[in-house]
Amino acid sequence: MFVAKPRRPIKWGALTILALAAAAFAMAIWLRITLQPGPSALERLIAEQAPAENVQALAAMPGANLAVGTSLGLITGSGSKWTRVPGLATNVSAVLPMPDGAFIVAGRGTGVARFKDGALQTLLAGDATGAAHLGEGRLLALVDGSLQSSTDTGSTWTKLADFGPEPMLALAANGSALAVGGLQGSFMLSSDAGKTWDQKPSPGGSITAICFDPSKAGRLWVTAGGGAYYSQDEGATWRRGDRKVKEQPLVALAPDPAGRNSFLGVTPEGLLIQITE
Repeated sequence: MFVAKPRRPIKWGALTILALAAAAFAMAIWLRITLQPGPSALERLIAEQAPAENVQALAAMPGANLAVGTSLGLITGSGSKWTRVPGLATNVSAVLPMPDGAFIVAGRGTGVARFKDGALQTLLAGDATGAAHLGEGRLLALVDGSLQSSTDTGSTWTKLADFGPEPMLALAANGSALAVGGLQGSFMLSSDAGKTWDQKPSPGGSITAICFDPSKAGRLWVTAGGGAYYSQDEGATWRRGDRKVKEQPLVALAPDPAGRNSFLGVTPEGLLIQITE
């Protein structure tokens, strides 16, 4: 009668274990390098600049394009095709594409200005951090710590509100609803075109961009502390948005002009990231 002998356990020597570990580590590095996508066209365009250029603003344009405000000017385009707007070499921390093809830009040292056909017209001097367009010639702007309003496309301005010592960095408007966000995370909402303001809970961290969601009333999106957050109850509570590249800090966001019912966030280096609930 044949009786199978029990197999002896395999003895792994220290050198064998070290060799296998080294091979696994090398494979992980190879996969990371091979599968990681290279810089996008927008990132490459921004990386060409010296001194370093940083993205600061994002806005949707007609035709599924985007306007990207940077510390050195303005870039427009989408996908693999991006173009610097010639004749504009100034700090842009907020950008508003206008129906006539002009851009309203705002920035520290730039103030609020209108740019079209290579000509830059200053509308309001100062350090501007945010701007919003309400249609019919009405503009709003955060300049030198106060909220300014114009009803004649920037020819004259009226102060609407002061927000105290905390610098306000972001502004958004949707009809009579206005929202501002601050360096220390303050978030304030007005439902009567800036006559009165309500302090809302902070999503956390400096608020660098605010958007009213065009697809759902009462929903807001912000970039705060490098993350993307949304509120479905006008800022009473906040939830973190879902994004594919979670470790990259976001500085601005805008509705996806491609109409995919989502938002696009952007990093200081120009990486665009899709954001959903």
